[in-house]
Amino acid sequence: MVKPLSHHEILTRVAPFSDAGWAVDLAASDRVHREIAFEPRSHEGLDAAEGPVTEQLVLAEREPGLYRLSATYTAADGTWAGLALDGGRPADLLAGLQATELRPRLFVRIAGVCIGRSYWAKASEADPGDPRWRAVGAEARLAGRRVVLDATPGAGLPAQIEITPHPEGEPALPEDLIAVLGWGWRPLVWRQKAWRSTRALPREEPRRRAAVEVRIEQLVAHLAAVFAEPPSAFHRRFRRQRWAVVGRRLLPMTVFFLILAAVPLFGVVLPEGEMPPWLHGVPPLLAIGALLFSGTEVPLVDRPPLPRPLTASTWHGGSDGG
Repeated sequence: MVKPLSHHEILTRVAPFSDAGWAVDLAASDRVHREIAFEPRSHEGLDAAEGPVTEQLVLAEREPGLYRLSATYTAADGTWAGLALDGGRPADLLAGLQATELRPRLFVRIAGVCIGRSYWAKASEADPGDPRWRAVGAEARLAGRRVVLDATPGAGLPAQIEITPHPEGEPALPEDLIAVLGWGWRPLVWRQKAWRSTRALPREEPRRRAAVEVRIEQLVAHLAAVFAEPPSAFHRRFRRQRWAVVGRRLLPMTVFFLILAAVPLFGVVLPEGEMPPWLHGVPPLLAIGALLFSGTEVPLVDRPPLPRPLTASTWHGGSDGG
């Protein structure tokens, strides 16, 4: 059982923060879970965020002697960005957080939309002030919706995309709404009261971090342009891309059945009794190859709907979900 933080433990951990002008917020702290919150600060015009931005620091002891210092920055419109740094000494974490080059670039503006980006790092023992930051997510608010790209699942795994519905309700969004952006963008599905998809990302840093930053900008710019026009414009503008999405969704199933159909042909072409034994292992190898081909995602094997003009007159109003 985790022992709650004592008053003495709090004092020993917050000394460097007090020296830097941070005051403990006892009401917001959680002694049971060994989390110390500090009183928020307000910054005017931080990065591309309009209006005041609120900064909130929380020091959490995740394991004995292992801490995480989290800084959350919330813009006036609710968009937030964050930095999280893990290490063994609170003073080093605070120094690393204050020294990072990312602080001036947490908020960016694309197509008139503010994007908040979040990063995580493990403090280097050799140089606590220069950790290697990884992009773990980003979010934006546009057209009455919250758009989130979550890259925290782990190295090599795709980013999770979530689009919350419009507060006034909305017609069912087309499955290929973001898949028209090209390879790596999956169709939308309605699950857990939100529209969800994934986007493939590189496995290794720093390419993965760069990809997160580029993909959220690409996604936000696309959605801002789409929602700025009536739904009927989507089909006219992306007719060719929508048919390409159908082809990509049919490709795994098509290849799978073509190879399965070709296996019996060897029995006709080859003399009787000379069919190689390895041919019987082709089906399971196909499944393994499909997984390797698609990275860490299972290829879609389904029958996608054919692209048709959207009949809704607006992107909001009506029933949520598919």
